[in-house]
Amino acid sequence: MATISTPIDKQVLDFYKQLPFNFKGSVENHALSVIERKSYGENLEPLLKKGTKVLEVGCGAGWFSNGVNYHYKCDVTAFDFNPVVIERAKKVRDYLGLSVDYFVEDVFDYEPTELADVVVSIGVLHHTIDPLNAIKYCSEFIKEGGHMYLGLYHKYGRKPFLDYFKQLQQDGLSEDELFDEYCKLDKRITDKTHLRSWFNDQVLHPHENQYTLQEIQELLGTLDMTLEYSSIDEDEQKYELIGQQKLKESSYWPGFFNILARKN
Repeated sequence: MATISTPIDKQVLDFYKQLPFNFKGSVENHALSVIERKSYGENLEPLLKKGTKVLEVGCGAGWFSNGVNYHYKCDVTAFDFNPVVIERAKKVRDYLGLSVDYFVEDVFDYEPTELADVVVSIGVLHHTIDPLNAIKYCSEFIKEGGHMYLGLYHKYGRKPFLDYFKQLQQDGLSEDELFDEYCKLDKRITDKTHLRSWFNDQVLHPHENQYTLQEIQELLGTLDMTLEYSSIDEDEQKYELIGQQKLKESSYWPGFFNILARKN
């Protein structure tokens, strides 16, 4: 069971209990999205095979975990500190007849009974009270030679989006007006509950951190891990300019990056 140890932890949990991120209006629609999703990243997919032991840290409503069990027959364990999303993940799992071990837990409390081939945490650890320490914990859940796949907010790429909505809030826009502005950028989603969950996460979130690739590379070095892939390159400040350009084009770009690292 997850232990909520700080006021920020509680604030984040209470926020995501109200409307979890990436949440669709019905179990059926959610299950259909699991079936229809075909891509899990060209650098990650070669590791996803039948029987591969995958651990997802901060699984949310089970998009990734149910998906890789459905499409690749991976042996998946997944946890989240939010009981609301674990309930939804289980319902989708059962609806599709899948086999994923879901439970409520916090990354700082989790004690694995078996190490994983692949640990995945996408868009989660930057909301914890101590993200770099959370990454360290995740590295301890991996077998030697195994991999860790992370998704994090980027220090420079994220800034234009945050500054834009901060200014709108300072200008006095209501939550509904902010949502309308978000909808002008994010044209990918038609399910209203799903879209609102993205808006809440991206704009109204109570706590987040952003990092550079250099910071993550330095941390990996202390963990005896080797970076094998990054979705961004070392010319990091250019991503702020990209974010600014995307806003001018009324295009959604949250300033997010993924890395894949191997445990030596």
